Amino acid sequence: MGEEVKALQDISLEIGQTEFLAVLGASGSGKSTLLNMIGALDSPDKGEVFIAGQPLSGMTDKELTLFRRRKIGYIFQFFNLFPHLSVWENVALPLLLDGESPGKAKDRARKIISDVGLQERIDHLPQALSGGEMQRVAISRALITRPEILLADEPTGNLDSHMGEIILNQIRELCTEYKRTVILVTHDHKAASFADRIVEIQDGVLIKNPSSKIQ
Repeated sequence: MGEEVKALQDISLEIGQTEFLAVLGASGSGKSTLLNMIGALDSPDKGEVFIAGQPLSGMTDKELTLFRRRKIGYIFQFFNLFPHLSVWENVALPLLLDGESPGKAKDRARKIISDVGLQERIDHLPQALSGGEMQRVAISRALITRPEILLADEPTGNLDSHMGEIILNQIRELCTEYKRTVILVTHDHKAASFADRIVEIQDGVLIKNPSSKIQ
């Protein structure tokens, strides 16, 4: 039998509403696992995850699906855009899956696409976009449902330093405007510096966990 590996150990972390938190750690440190726990993509073997006082373990599969769709926004390192869908269709997809009419979904998408400066690209396919533009589309899609929590997994990992800085500034500005909680996981100290608070994780253990001053 192989040796048991504990991805996370004795994690205790409280995140304030509207806080921008960075989880800093090397590859394999457990930061993405922690993000998946918060986003209800994985479940802990022990312990509990609470969102706004509600334990995730008490939800049915259907409730978890609706929770992820309506309460959580995800920004992925590799964008995860559908190549055959236009910019607005990619952004509006979460609304369409939730039963919104195409007309209203496109109106909502048009507004947020304009907020990130891509109004001239609304009908383009992802293959016609730069890496920075694709990431802005991914950010727009993550925010379209007005989620309470935005989870960003190495969102600048595939961008050059200049575009990465632009994207991090936009995440911060947009989420300040929308008053959302942001949790960013990264191995990059510079990216982490955009956050209100930085916690550090190593081998599944929080080795630096300053208290949140944001309520």
